[in-house]
Amino acid sequence: MNYHIIIQDKFFNDYIEDIYRIHEEDNNIVLVRGEVNGNPFFHTDRPVEYIGNNPELIAKRLGQLSPNDHIIVAWYDLFIGEIICRLNLKNELYVYPLGADFYCEPEWWHDKWVYDPMTYRKYMSVEMLPRFFSKRPWRWYRGYRWFVFKHEMKKQYERKLETIRRIDYLIMPEHSQKSYEFVKRLYPTLRAKRVCGTFNQNVNKAVDYGLKPIPQKNEALNVLLGNSSDPTGNHLDAIKFLAGRLEKDSQIYCLLSYGDFASRDWTIAYGRKVFGDRFHPVLDFMQKDEFVSFMLSMDIVIEYHNRSQAAGNIITALTLGKPVFMKPTSTFFSHLNAIGVSSVHSVRQIGECDLREIIKVAQNNKTENTRLIRLEYSDETRLKHLKALLCN
Repeated sequence: MNYHIIIQDKFFNDYIEDIYRIHEEDNNIVLVRGEVNGNPFFHTDRPVEYIGNNPELIAKRLGQLSPNDHIIVAWYDLFIGEIICRLNLKNELYVYPLGADFYCEPEWWHDKWVYDPMTYRKYMSVEMLPRFFSKRPWRWYRGYRWFVFKHEMKKQYERKLETIRRIDYLIMPEHSQKSYEFVKRLYPTLRAKRVCGTFNQNVNKAVDYGLKPIPQKNEALNVLLGNSSDPTGNHLDAIKFLAGRLEKDSQIYCLLSYGDFASRDWTIAYGRKVFGDRFHPVLDFMQKDEFVSFMLSMDIVIEYHNRSQAAGNIITALTLGKPVFMKPTSTFFSHLNAIGVSSVHSVRQIGECDLREIIKVAQNNKTENTRLIRLEYSDETRLKHLKALLCN
């Protein structure tokens, strides 16, 4: 039997359905962290088991597993990792790395590379300084609190190393060696083997859509920025960078429908300060068909994060014939290059290239890019890998 431990997130609506699409529902049990209706973006009509948030109750449930059962975790944070390690379970452990569970935990340990300077200063002032320095301003007390915090972060990182050591298999896209190596640099204790697997990235929906006409010189470009209000998107630094580099009448649409509310608010304030009424925050969460239609109306997509994220948005954009600008520091940038996808560019090219010509080239490359992406992310490929994973 396979036991899937998941969090309540939009990714897992399709993941649960995939288990039924390959007719493996009798051999798989989905354990959902949290309580029923704990997240508005997660919904399923399939039978699942909600295991709450109490570590002792979760440990008791996992202790009922047979040693021959497989554990498949999506969102392998310290909370669930420590429970599994403490129980000393002998089950084979498979993990889907989702991003923040590896790149942003423990809190602030990876902050120097995840955040760009402007976003980092803002996040520090909003999240960190009030926590430590607001009630007792004495210098010695500040220093003491900061020392205690850094010591605790080091202890958490050491615990994270132990939980990473416990993983037997990382479930990643086929051409993901760069991502694997990056995780290995962050956590040298990693000894897991790679197996193939992905989530639904909208490829089969997006492939049926046509092309948006290339904007004429007198038409404004529609620019999509980011994928959520998570501060690791570095929206403040992105807005500052784009000011003066985009055409003056460009319309900037910023996806902020989920994530960190504080980050959302300061992004809107700064975006309107810099771009005025040309900055459009997108606050409503869209279902897949609606989102693909919205993406079709964009001309270019800009992702300013340093770590890998927004894979679904990026793949949808490329399948629709859109050029995508990213940070080369993102291992997903390397992944797309590894599978041969063109129309992925460094953000540093913005302001130094003819965006309309790049839009034209991306549309011309749509068919070939889609073919390459489908080899890695189509429904057929995804379900084939899931079948192999669940029937091994």
